[in-house]
Amino acid sequence: MKMFILKQMKNQEKCFKQLCYRALPNMKPINMERVINFFMLTKERTVNPDFSDVSLNKKLFKVDPKYRGDKVLVKYDPFSELDKVFIYSLKEEFLEVAPLYNRERGAHKEQEVKSLNKPKYKYIEILINTHEEQLMNQSKGIDYTKLVQQQGWPFLSFVETLACLMGKKGNLNAFTADELETLKKIYDKYEKINEPRLKEAFEKAEVKNIAHVAHQLKQIFNKGEK
Repeated sequence: MKMFILKQMKNQEKCFKQLCYRALPNMKPINMERVINFFMLTKERTVNPDFSDVSLNKKLFKVDPKYRGDKVLVKYDPFSELDKVFIYSLKEEFLEVAPLYNRERGAHKEQEVKSLNKPKYKYIEILINTHEEQLMNQSKGIDYTKLVQQQGWPFLSFVETLACLMGKKGNLNAFTADELETLKKIYDKYEKINEPRLKEAFEKAEVKNIAHVAHQLKQIFNKGEK
């Protein structure tokens, strides 16, 4: 009886192995990436605009500087040592693997401040030339610059007044190159512009910026022409 049972068990084992071998060609390969992703956790983060990294569980991970300030999805394996994370776009597009790093060691340089575009008007040169001309005129006993200023409000005073009204420090350097270009166009457009009219336009402006002040100046001068 014992021999019969052993023989039956061997036959069953043999049949099981044969079934397994027959099934092998029909087995599909497992996509390990999909399996791993199934267990991953996802957090939304913003890449630090200065240091170009993301923070997760009190750790920092280095991200390509081109993603500074971008919102991204950070996928990570909660069961791992967390020495790296996977960066995806908000549309679930894979971007890169971000390794663990120490910010103190300077793995990334801080973002450089973008230089201002060169203005079409060379304001510094204008001021220097005006000053030299003023010295030359005064040496001759006649202050022609004062006579010119009496005929109109100087552009520099226009800029300084607006900067003061907007709570900005400085004069020309209180504005960007593009803003100075816009201010010069506004200044050139109105020959009779003066400090009281600029202040009136600023007070009437719903939003205290250049565009709204320019709109109010237009309203003031159009009203004066009627």
